[in-house]
Amino acid sequence: MDHIFGLIVESYGTVEGTLEGVLTHGRRRFFVYDALSGRQVRCHFDNMAIRTDDVLAAFERRVAVGGIVRSKQFTGEKISIEAKEFNVFPRDRELLSLSEIHDLWSRQ
Repeated sequence: MDHIFGLIVESYGTVEGTLEGVLTHGRRRFFVYDALSGRQVRCHFDNMAIRTDDVLAAFERRVAVGGIVRSKQFTGEKISIEAKEFNVFPRDRELLSLSEIHDLWSRQ
């Protein structure tokens, strides 16, 4: 089957998208919907650097997850990641508007 689907390769990388699910039974994991590929990526967070409370607080928010990514060799499709880093993006309403950025820039 490897000749059809390709081998699974591992590399350090990042998965970005919306956190859409969390499971803590057995191996702790959450799921990120990658808008670019239109696919869900399974994110394992067995290490204690990422707390379950932080993951739950980021539910339905845009996140970036860094770690060892498992992907298909030929297509590059991300399958899963051993999460080592977890960052939550600000909500749109928390970002500065273009006029606010311009005002800050013009003061310098």
